[in-house]
Amino acid sequence: MKTISVEEAKTFYKATECKYEYRTGKYNEYKYNYNVKGYDKEGNQVTGNIDIEGKYGAGIIMTVKKEEINIQVEWIGYGKLQAVDDKGNEYELEVE
Repeated sequence: MKTISVEEAKTFYKATECKYEYRTGKYNEYKYNYNVKGYDKEGNQVTGNIDIEGKYGAGIIMTVKKEEINIQVEWIGYGKLQAVDDKGNEYELEVE
C-alpha cells in the first residue's frame, strides 16, 4: 500500500465490502485507491495500483518481468479501465 499524506489520513476509510483498497476525501470529493490487473495489447499480463478521482486517475503497473510503468487511467465501464503509459502503449485493466 502506498503512503498517504497526513491530510488524507484524516479522511481515510477502508471498506472490506467494496472493491477499492481505501478512499480519502470529503463527500462528493472522494479519491479512491484500487489494485488492478489486466493485459497489454500483446496479451501480456500486468498488475498494479492506481489512485482515481471521478473518471480519471494515475498509477503504476508492473509487468511479469517486474518492470514498473507509470500510467494514466480512465473508467470505461463498471470495474473496467483503459490505461495509457508515457510511450502511448495501451492496457485494458479491471479492479481486483
